[in-house]
Amino acid sequence: MTENTKTHVILLSCGSFNPITKGHIHMFEKAKEYLHKTGKFIVIGGIISPVHDSYGKPGLVPSRHRLTMCQLAVQSSDWIRVDPWECYQDTWQTTCSVLEHHRDLMKVSQAME
Repeated sequence: MTENTKTHVILLSCGSFNPITKGHIHMFEKAKEYLHKTGKFIVIGGIISPVHDSYGKPGLVPSRHRLTMCQLAVQSSDWIRVDPWECYQDTWQTTCSVLEHHRDLMKVSQAME
């Protein structure tokens, strides 16, 4: 397959990240490695989306702290980023709504190219 026929993929992980661990980052790396090995995909980015404070998980650290921990965990990555959108909403968001948000962002981004 040529680079032009490969499907571009963005990896997204939603969760509490309470706290984020090396395992979370390793999961992104292994998923990217696997998809590249298939020869069908190009991973163009990774997104970590920490859950809103109202999720209701006992002991959930405030989102501002979890966002900071996540940002520190990916600061050396050139392809994984932290998106605060889910934390900044008025209430907890379903995974589907987070996916829709990122899909809509991609549509806008593609339209601008």
